[in-house]
Amino acid sequence: SATVSVLYCVCGGRTMKSVLIVGDGNFSFSLSVGKLQEKGDLELIEGLLGMKGPFEFLCTSFDKREQLLGKYPECEKILPALEKLSRVGVRVEHGINAWELESHYPGRLFDAVLWNHPHLGTENFNLHRFLLCHFMHSAKTVLSPTGVVSISVLEGQSVRWEVPTQGEKVGLTLAQRSPFLPSRYPGYETRRNRTGGSFQNRSEERRVGKECRSRWSPYH
Repeated sequence: SATVSVLYCVCGGRTMKSVLIVGDGNFSFSLSVGKLQEKGDLELIEGLLGMKGPFEFLCTSFDKREQLLGKYPECEKILPALEKLSRVGVRVEHGINAWELESHYPGRLFDAVLWNHPHLGTENFNLHRFLLCHFMHSAKTVLSPTGVVSISVLEGQSVRWEVPTQGEKVGLTLAQRSPFLPSRYPGYETRRNRTGGSFQNRSEERRVGKECRSRWSPYH
């Protein structure tokens, strides 16, 4: 059988939990949680993931670095700031497909896999059901036996995309569903592209509701 190594490191005598962040857009969420860890302020992150820190964050984007800078000019400042946090367990990688995590990280297991606002740039609900089902299957292949998958979407999207059903299809069980408040993460702002438009504008919020967080775990 294949040898599996769990991605851990030790900080100050405490084992760090490994967290894979995928599809982070302009990396502002990664920078926010990295700075919180730098300050030793772990309560918010621990509540988000349902586990005690400290954490090692592997922060990734689907786009290559050059593509990312073209889409999100603010990354010119965000990425250098994020890379300086390597001393507190933050790493950055580009060109990571959330559907193919096992091929990107063969033999690695993570304590948490997190994706905020998975979106294809269209409102086609069937495509998003397909997207989430394949992502959850992919995430499960790199998840430790006690790990969690965390997804945030708007409430209306959760209903239309049948988020609970997509998790059940791949053998994940919904462990918690709760409001997700981006404003609690300093500096975090979801962006669609270089136009600077916020992901959740007011009309969209009225149509599909506030943001919610779903946390999943494998069946035991």
